[in-house]
Amino acid sequence: MDYFSGQLFPVCGEVPHCRGMWMNHPKYYGIQYNHSGKLRLEIDGELRGEVEGSHVFITRPGRVYNYGCAENERRHHCFICTIGERVESYIAGGLFEPDHPQQPLPVGEPERFFRTISEIVSLVHSRAVVPPRAVLLFEDLLLQIAENRTPRTPLPPYCGESIAKLAERIRRAPQEDFDIGVEAARCHITVAHFRRLFKQQLGLPPHRFLIHCRLERAAAMLLHGNPGVAEVALRSGFTDQNYFARMFKQQYRITPLEYRRTFR
Repeated sequence: MDYFSGQLFPVCGEVPHCRGMWMNHPKYYGIQYNHSGKLRLEIDGELRGEVEGSHVFITRPGRVYNYGCAENERRHHCFICTIGERVESYIAGGLFEPDHPQQPLPVGEPERFFRTISEIVSLVHSRAVVPPRAVLLFEDLLLQIAENRTPRTPLPPYCGESIAKLAERIRRAPQEDFDIGVEAARCHITVAHFRRLFKQQLGLPPHRFLIHCRLERAAAMLLHGNPGVAEVALRSGFTDQNYFARMFKQQYRITPLEYRRTFR
């Protein structure tokens, strides 16, 4: 398919538990994605942001990037580096803007973004020639970044504060049960409206956000302890081990046992 020619992916990958700061003198254009954990970004020695959670930024040749977190903290990082005539056409057409943003950009739908970038990495690693679908998904990734630049309608203050507090409670103890009906009643709105506002602010509806945080807790337990998979599932808030295994593989693309063996 000549339509998808003119693009290479020389370097790409995923580091679920990376530590410390990285110095990058790029040879290629890159999409750098912080899926979870704290991130500090410096460009040419200038601090551009200190954030936590799902954020994306662009790297390009000719600049120096330092990014990461404190040495004793971990974060989940994904990256895709690309070059070629097709990439130059993205830049000329305004779809790809290597100099914008110059700070970490929050990702509105982290599961979708993570799924897209993970599929590109998987496709590129498994083929000798760049598959057309990898190019198509890269374009989708660029569109998602462009959509994230669109300003969102601010939430009413009484709702925004309640949602932020709930999200923090979920992050700290995702294994607990949370009653969305109670949270909605505190804001004097319907459960359906509360879910819409939660997704607007966090990028995920409450249930998906809770599952995401539970899986991150489970991943950390698999690396820093010896409990069996069934116990990890239970202590992370999953009563059904089969459901836990299915959700874990959907997010991390490998089974819990494979994850422990690979990244421990």
